Amino acid sequence: MAYKWSWSFGSESAALLQSDMGWAFDNTSSNAFEPRTTEQYKPNGGPTKYSMACDVDEWMQIPSAATAGMSQGVISVAVKTLIPTFSSSYEMIEVIGTVGGTGGNIELFLTTSGAIRLYVGGAFKATAAVATDFTSWRFISLHFDMSADPWKGRVVVDGVEVISEFTDTTAVDTVAQVRFRSLVISDRAWYNGQIIVQDAYAD
Repeated sequence: MAYKWSWSFGSESAALLQSDMGWAFDNTSSNAFEPRTTEQYKPNGGPTKYSMACDVDEWMQIPSAATAGMSQGVISVAVKTLIPTFSSSYEMIEVIGTVGGTGGNIELFLTTSGAIRLYVGGAFKATAAVATDFTSWRFISLHFDMSADPWKGRVVVDGVEVISEFTDTTAVDTVAQVRFRSLVISDRAWYNGQIIVQDAYAD
């Protein structure tokens, strides 16, 4: 497994990321996305870092070049909130195939208590046995494989598998977009830190 793309947020606004750096946002207002230093994903003693504070159900999409030609891999993101009041209606991580729509995605949702739910090929597969405490930084990794029928997906949190592999009968596809959403029902209270894209499903 190789690292294909990585991103650590800086002071760039959503508007600048979209206009100059290949990102896409459903809302570039600072009322929806705001780079902040109040919550920093970094080692102790490290330099000041930014994270992107996100409003509920607002999505951000990484540059298409980050996943160009990929049909399998791992999408990882560091996330945190100080207000663990979750919506179960929105995707935390969404890997969208070129076909898109129902049956064209591999996705992670949360329960209202913070347990991760996995969908493969648009179909619900499993809920993690234990809710994740998102009031500390968590590194969430969605392993996905659209390169063969059936598709595969599994979930790792902080290096520990929380949902084992599940499959769904879906036609071979490649990645069109990868999106992240805030699931916290509060104003810009969900923080995204570093994002990493790896190019193979297996560890």
